Amino acid sequence: MVKVETEPLMFFKEHSYIRTSEKIIEEKFAGRWGFFILLDSGKQDGVKTAHYMDTLDGIRKWLESDDHKDLNIGRTDAFTDYVRTMNMP
Repeated sequence: MVKVETEPLMFFKEHSYIRTSEKIIEEKFAGRWGFFILLDSGKQDGVKTAHYMDTLDGIRKWLESDDHKDLNIGRTDAFTDYVRTMNMP
């Protein structure tokens, strides 16, 4: 019998260090898989504009809103986070 598995963690025993660590990571960091969305401004250097940054923040707020609790979105990160961090006084 050939068993096909696409989840690499299933190759480890249920109580192995790898599987128990994965459960802790999933609980503490709202999941272990990332989902990436690429938003192109459509203009040369458009990602540097205030309008683009505001749009990204608006999309993030929308994704994190109570309307999307069923999607289990644990955390969002965006280019705007890095720009703000680099420009902190």
